[in-house]
Amino acid sequence: MDHAHDILKLISAKRAAGEPFALATVVRTVSATAAKAGAKAVILPDGTVSEGWIGGGCARAAVVKAAREAIADGQARLVSVQPPDALQDQGVAAGEERAGVRFVKNMCPSQGTMDIFVEPVLPRPQLVVCGSSPVAIAVADLARRFGFTLTVCAPPGEQASFAEADRRIER
Repeated sequence: MDHAHDILKLISAKRAAGEPFALATVVRTVSATAAKAGAKAVILPDGTVSEGWIGGGCARAAVVKAAREAIADGQARLVSVQPPDALQDQGVAAGEERAGVRFVKNMCPSQGTMDIFVEPVLPRPQLVVCGSSPVAIAVADLARRFGFTLTVCAPPGEQASFAEADRRIER
């Protein structure tokens, strides 16, 4: 099984299990870098790189930090790892954010530039609706419109009142 298939399988399994993670993807490289554009890694909430590779320690710490923040606040980030002279040429300091890009100093011997997109993948919120009163039906409808995972708990004869449900419990 190739690396891309492994990472896609892991992403699918984590999403199905409702486990949060971040997906880091190298979107651009300039000059010599360890990872190339298209390289991916799955990063867990504790900062563990579960699968994949996005470069050595030079980029890893910054990407893991961005991944943990993305999982916490649900916002994607773009991290640009650049050698000190490239940062100076642009007039930015390491750790600075500008126009949605966080700049980080590359201390690797390669002295290349890597831009990494860090995207949080968070589980959908869940709602369990019990019964089939008009309020329960309206709340279930709203839950679906707002992207909740919906579980309906109602007697078999009342299940038809709910057009869509991710899970049904008949009681």
